[in-house]
Amino acid sequence: MNWLLENDVDALEMSFVYSSMVNGKLTEQELLNGGDKKIVTNSNKTEFVELMCQKKSTRGIEKPLEIILESFSQILKADILNGMCSSELKRILSGSLELDLNDWRINTIYKGGYSDCHIVIEWFWEVIETMTNQERFDLLLFVTGSSSVPFEGFSALRGNDEISKFCIEKWGDATSLPRAHTCFNRLQLPSYNTKHNLKSKLQQAISNGMSYSIE
Repeated sequence: MNWLLENDVDALEMSFVYSSMVNGKLTEQELLNGGDKKIVTNSNKTEFVELMCQKKSTRGIEKPLEIILESFSQILKADILNGMCSSELKRILSGSLELDLNDWRINTIYKGGYSDCHIVIEWFWEVIETMTNQERFDLLLFVTGSSSVPFEGFSALRGNDEISKFCIEKWGDATSLPRAHTCFNRLQLPSYNTKHNLKSKLQQAISNGMSYSIE
């Protein structure tokens, strides 16, 4: 292929056709509609090489690839995909590489006597702010069972096949470790008497293999 790009091809009289041996017989497939009538020239040889490389890379897997693409299109429609760049698609498939703390806090609900202005909750978010990105993902995994966030953000967190926002519930006493109910994205957080104690207990719960009292 490099030879074609680096040399004069006008006199070769090649067409936009892929030739291969199938069961001992030479077969030809057009690389594009009307390819058998389109001659490769110096002006279009780059297009020919690109089509030929694409054909060779998918040779023998056309049908499985077609099935995969058809299934994928049921999740993301073609009109949506056409307007996306690769980084946006990667974010949808893999989740964000960083957690938006503001989005996280706005879309958190509280139970058991906690509220956004409760001192323990204020300490909690202050502790989150001091965490590394990986530690935040570990906390998210501990509470939700997943280390990724939906493309739409924390408002779209799901549990039991329905929208279930991140929840912090007052529970237990200051000697207990936090525990999680992953089916409901719920963190049961004791009312600790200091921020240092809260941070220590939270880190201990997460470092215990994220399996401590998970239900």
